[in-house]
Amino acid sequence: MNTLLRPLNTLVTGLFALLISACGSDDGMAENCSQSAIGLTIGGRPQQLTLVSSNMIRITNIAGSYKLLSVEAIADSVKVIANITTGHYRTYSELQSDSIPVGVYTYSRTGTDSSGRILVGISAGSSYQFAITDTASINITTVDPVNRTITGSYYVSTSSPAFTASGYFSKVCFQSLR
Repeated sequence: MNTLLRPLNTLVTGLFALLISACGSDDGMAENCSQSAIGLTIGGRPQQLTLVSSNMIRITNIAGSYKLLSVEAIADSVKVIANITTGHYRTYSELQSDSIPVGVYTYSRTGTDSSGRILVGISAGSSYQFAITDTASINITTVDPVNRTITGSYYVSTSSPAFTASGYFSKVCFQSLR
């Protein structure tokens, strides 16, 4: 191989490795997650959950532009997934910001509102059996778009099996995917 091309080959390999590592990480997420706390109470039994994933994505389709914040947390016998949808964003900058409005997001299986859905899965061996969500409510009290964290509480009523659950989330970090 030509000795003049060896440095070019090394340079291209190094740039490729840098690009891959930069795309695969969110530098602020690891340090922002250290203060995250998520709790769940079912049947009067409180338990701490461990954050598994938390992502904000943007969706643009014929109906408009939306943000979806999805948070997943687990404990030994339970998994909770919270999906919060906000939208109709009219400008690109509003859509790209890492903020969502403070307020209550709700879900009803018989209604049309689906801005705040909670799914609760009970451990069944190596997987989870998710209950059917009848109603859910997510109350976001604080959003920190700089550190990408949210704080609030939630409530869910399910059928098959039937139970109610409530919980909180404090400084839960999220990764912003654009």
